[in-house]
Amino acid sequence: MTGRLLSCLAIAACWLTPSTAPSGENDRVSIHVAVGGSNAGAEGALSKDDFELSIDGRPATIASVTPPPAPLTIVLLLDRTISMETYGDIDDEVGKSFVPALRPGDRARVGGIANRLALAPAFSASPRDIIAAGRRALSFRKEERTGPSPIWDALDRAIEVLEAENGLRAILLVSDGRATGNRTSASAVGDRAISSGIVVDVLSGALPMILRQNETTAARVRPGLALQGIAQATGGLIVPADPTPSTQLPPAGPSLAGFVSDLRGMYTIDVAAAGLPGSVHRIEVKIKRAGLTARTRLAYRTR
Repeated sequence: MTGRLLSCLAIAACWLTPSTAPSGENDRVSIHVAVGGSNAGAEGALSKDDFELSIDGRPATIASVTPPPAPLTIVLLLDRTISMETYGDIDDEVGKSFVPALRPGDRARVGGIANRLALAPAFSASPRDIIAAGRRALSFRKEERTGPSPIWDALDRAIEVLEAENGLRAILLVSDGRATGNRTSASAVGDRAISSGIVVDVLSGALPMILRQNETTAARVRPGLALQGIAQATGGLIVPADPTPSTQLPPAGPSLAGFVSDLRGMYTIDVAAAGLPGSVHRIEVKIKRAGLTARTRLAYRTR
């Protein structure tokens, strides 16, 4: 089903075919859920009885619910290509905003995207090490910033290193989505992130453009649409959420800190995963308390 989850989302007419495979050796699947709505945070921690979980449209038994906070493992990816002039000083926000938002037990790794991905060599919980390794990863020569922009390949690599980690894992991406020179497609990367349970948050530098076709018609070009699809399909956030051509892009620092805060507030639902390895299962989570909403990934893939 490679590419299908994200393709369906993009055309807003998604129909995931539930797996008909018989149950085999069951595994546990962790589903991370962000709670929002008018009453979010006003009624205390939620329990297992406050959640309703459906798998492939059928009620599923929740094994356990772990309330926040949980230690975070994060890859921060910063697009440093020449088209990202709006966030030209984003390097400074690693130390000013991102690292101060982390808490003891959190681990992070910084990567830069130019004509290639440069990724810090290892995850670290040390603020000093995260900043120092991030500074090296973001140190590109000018000519490296004017060539191809392999954003999807960089995301794929970030997913790969996070798949070996446990717990609540996320990618924070700052990019305009103007991807070129990739070996991997956006839809394949989105499918992999969804299947792996990795949340992707995006600070988008892309605004829609209106291209006049003639006196009576115009086309709306949305270069950030793939970024929006990946974020929403993985249960993540995209900022700005629904931009217009005149939208003023938000400052990077508060956005990065806000992503970390949102991740820290996520609940983790554990459920037994049935089906043969590789089978895809649609997820739906609801909260019984009035005024609360749930945001999570579209599906999981049985290992």
